[in-house]
Amino acid sequence: LPGLGGDYGRLRLWGSLGFVVGALASAPLVGRFSPAVVPVLLLLAALPLAPALARLPREQAAPAGRSRAPWTLLTPPLRAFLATAFLLQVSSGAWTGFYAVHTASLGFSDTVPGLTWGLAVIAEIVLFFWGARLVERVAPSQLIVVVLVLTAVRWALTAAARSEAAVVALQTGHAITFSAFHLASVLLLSRLVPAESRTGGQALYGGIAYGLGGTAGLALAGALVDRIGTSRVFALEAVVALAALVPAARLRRLVAA
Repeated sequence: LPGLGGDYGRLRLWGSLGFVVGALASAPLVGRFSPAVVPVLLLLAALPLAPALARLPREQAAPAGRSRAPWTLLTPPLRAFLATAFLLQVSSGAWTGFYAVHTASLGFSDTVPGLTWGLAVIAEIVLFFWGARLVERVAPSQLIVVVLVLTAVRWALTAAARSEAAVVALQTGHAITFSAFHLASVLLLSRLVPAESRTGGQALYGGIAYGLGGTAGLALAGALVDRIGTSRVFALEAVVALAALVPAARLRRLVAA
């Protein structure tokens, strides 16, 4: 990371590129054989990890001090941030798990979900690449508020749109919902959590936002999609994204104090 001038986004984008390469490489193999080949592909992809990890620098920059248990880090600002992150991920359940169902309900081609995810990840990579400029100009707590508003607009318009081009184009907003929020979150965590306990802070963020929030979002969307349809689920999730503005506003007040 220091070799990239501390630009986390330019490090993180390689994970997104790996997702694209993996998806493109595995799709024809799954089509030719069957989904049963997926565990084999995952194993083959994991094999190069051992030599790659062996080449990592052994000297780790660790600040002096004893790391604290994650639950002892829950200051009021961190609790407000985690509540915000949790609700944002809850609001993403329909996109994460039921976007293909949504496009099928609108009568779109079966290729639309794959095309959409490809465009969304490309947008994600672009924002990661140039994201340092964004977080230099906008405070992370303020950027999070902007992300929530734009995400609510994205879900509301996805619920209302019926044009294939419009529905696909709206999902480039993934760069805002995911990339911009993640960059702001990483920077904010570095300020809210003591340096010696940042691993614990990252664990709280990943577990509460993407673990609990992601699971709750999928469960909520799954429970409702057959009852009210995907368009109304997206509309409901726009409301959830707006609800996240409540802890986000508290977060802004606390970090400004």
